[in-house]
This record gives sequence, C-alpha cells and structure tokens, in this order.
Amino acid sequence: MGAVSSMTGRGAARVDGREGRVEAVVSTLNRRGFEAVISLPDSLAGREADVERRLRERIARGSVVCKVSIVRNAGETACAPDAEAAAKAVGQVRKLAEALGLRDDLTASSLLGLPGVFAPAETAAEDEWAARTLAAVEQALDQLGEARRREGEALRKDLAGRLDRLEALHGEINRLDEGGAARFREKLVNAVRAAGVEADGETRARILREVAIYAEKADVSEERTRIAVHLAAARRLLATGGCIGRELDFLSQELSREINTLASKVADAEAGGKAVSFKAELERFREQAQNVE
Repeated sequence: MGAVSSMTGRGAARVDGREGRVEAVVSTLNRRGFEAVISLPDSLAGREADVERRLRERIARGSVVCKVSIVRNAGETACAPDAEAAAKAVGQVRKLAEALGLRDDLTASSLLGLPGVFAPAETAAEDEWAARTLAAVEQALDQLGEARRREGEALRKDLAGRLDRLEALHGEINRLDEGGAARFREKLVNAVRAAGVEADGETRARILREVAIYAEKADVSEERTRIAVHLAAARRLLATGGCIGRELDFLSQELSREINTLASKVADAEAGGKAVSFKAELERFREQAQNVE
C-alpha cells in the first residue's frame, strides 16, 4: 500500500558552518497545481532555480513557500581593513593636497571614504553557502514529507470511512428501488378498483402500457452501475496511494453527476431520501479529497 500525502504541512531545518548557519523553512497549502514562492538572501539570488528544482522533485502539487536565511556568527563581518591599501591611499591624498595647496586635515574617520581601505573579508565562498542552502532545503523537505504523510494517513482513514457510508447508502437505494415497477402496477390496479372501473382486457392493457412507460422513465440501472464502478475505483486509489488527489476529485464529480440523475428519476420516496443522504456524504468526501496531494 503506497503512502497518501496531505497537501498541507511544514518543515524546518538548519545547517551550521564556520561563519554562521543557513535556516530553511518550507510550508505547503492546498492548490490544484504547483506554485512556488521562494525567498533567498540577496547573495544567493542566483540559486533560486536550484531550490525550485528540489521543491518540484519532492512535491507534486500545492502552494509551496520556501524561505531561506543566513545567520552569521557574532563578530563576523563582511569587510576587513587593508592597512597597506590605507597607507597608500593616505599618501596619494596628501600628495594631491600638497600639489593643490590644500590644508592637510585628513583624520582617521576620513579613511572610511577612501576606496580600497576596506576590502571584503575572507568568507565562505558562494558555492559553500549554496551547498548549505540546498542541504537545509532538503532536510526541511524531509520534515515536511513526514508531516504530510502523517496527515495523509489520517485522511486515508477518513476517506475510507466515508466510502463505507457511500457504499452502504448505494446498497440501500438499490434495495428500495428494486420492484418499483411492480409496486407502480399494483398502485394503478388498486386505483382502478377503487374507482369501480371494470378491469377488462382494454383496461389491463392500458395499465401494462403505463407500467412500461414508468419502468422506462424510472430505470436507474445504468446510474447504479456507474456509481458502483466509481466507488470501487475510489477504493482502489486509496489502497494504491501516491499522488491520487486529482483522481479522487474527478471521481467525486462523476459520482455527483450520477447520483443527481438517479435522484431525479427514482420514484420511491425512501430511496429518494437515501439519494439525498448520499449527495451530502459525497460532498464531505470531496472536501476531504481536495486535501490529498
């Protein structure tokens, strides 16, 4: 029996490094197709396609939000002073000031505006941060997958129970609808007797014609058969597992079409009531099926 996954869930993970850590959170909500919203630090913006590819490999459909952040360790800085470059810059500025006859008022704070004085500190290469990011996303997806499978199994049990009720209602409709034509004929005969009309050959022939017309109009054998086929197909999908949400939704629509037709044709009042109950339970089944991936 394959696993059934819910379309809702959340997973989070972190991957530590010498200079800091990468944190990733992946959450999903219901959606007919696949849609991903990915938020990465500016330094990793070029890796969005890699992250989306990982998401698509693990998630068939749903609305996916993936947020990645980099948390640097305390004391880490993106820039470091370059003493040699600073000395060279100061010498050039003073030489230019002397040539132009300007007052030398250079201070330590002035160094902040001189180019090349502060250079990027030696930090982890972009590829290292990207590797940590993808590792964090994969771990978050592992957690998300476990959460979605746990909820998916609960959904499978709920849907199986609703299928039990639908099958029971279908059986009741079949039982109550059996012999409908015979009951209609008996009603006509009784009506003729009550009216004091002689049941001669012509009257009996007319009764038979009316019964035949009734039987043709009220025949729901095709609808009953198709409902049985669709219920059996839904049962097989739940047993097989996998990405079955769309198929369950399609079967729900087909069942709705068939039960609506049956309810409009069936004459027995009690059978009609069971058909209404079937429609109500089917709507609850369909709502739950829309949570399945």
